[in-house]
Amino acid sequence: MKLKNISLLILSSVFLISCAGIDTVSQYNNSPVKKVDVNGKCFQVFLKASTNSAYVDECPAASFAKSYFEGMTLGIVDTSPSEESHVKAFETFLEQEKMDCEIDKYPFKIKDGMGGSYGYELKYSCKEI
Repeated sequence: MKLKNISLLILSSVFLISCAGIDTVSQYNNSPVKKVDVNGKCFQVFLKASTNSAYVDECPAASFAKSYFEGMTLGIVDTSPSEESHVKAFETFLEQEKMDCEIDKYPFKIKDGMGGSYGYELKYSCKEI
C-alpha cells in the first residue's frame, strides 16, 4: 500500500512540474517570433514587451530531434543547448532589432519535468529615450 501511495506521489509531482513549464511557455503563444542564428544553431525568440521578458528556445526541427533522443534515453541525457547559447541568441536578437536593452543577470530555465528543458525565459530592461 505504501509503494502505491509513493508511486502516485511521484507521478503527480512529475505531472505538476511539467505543467508549470508548459504554463510559462504558453504565455508567449501570442507573441511575435523571430529566428536567430547562433554559431550555426537556430533559436527562436518570443518577445513579450508588456512584461519586459522573452522566451528563447531552439527552432522546432532541432528540438524535435533533441526530444526524440532524450526520449530514447528515458530523459537521462539532456541535449539542451547551454544557458550561454540562449543568452547569446537573445543578445543577437536585440542587436538585430536595434534595441538598446540589457539582459538581467539570471535567466530562468523552463524545465519540462523529464530532465530536459523548454528553453529559457529572460528578463530585460531598456534605456529610456
